[in-house]
Amino acid sequence: MITVRLPMATRNRIEALAKKEGRSLSQTIERLIDQAMGMPRPPGRPLESIKGIFADRGPAPTLKDFRQLSRELVESVDRKIRRFDKRHR
Repeated sequence: MITVRLPMATRNRIEALAKKEGRSLSQTIERLIDQAMGMPRPPGRPLESIKGIFADRGPAPTLKDFRQLSRELVESVDRKIRRFDKRHR
């Protein structure tokens, strides 16, 4: 846990970005820090992989899309469990 003081304008911009991306404030800050440090992004972020799929009444998802999303969700949960296990050993 890290506590950081930010100008209200910066916090408001980060909150707006988090809402736009469908993420929590914490997730957005983590992503921005990783990005600023040049860290590679984890593969298959589920929200990003389906973002815009319905934009402008685009194509409906296929069974292949749902299978891919399912794999990405399982991988994401597995990563979180492994990180949790490492921290609590």
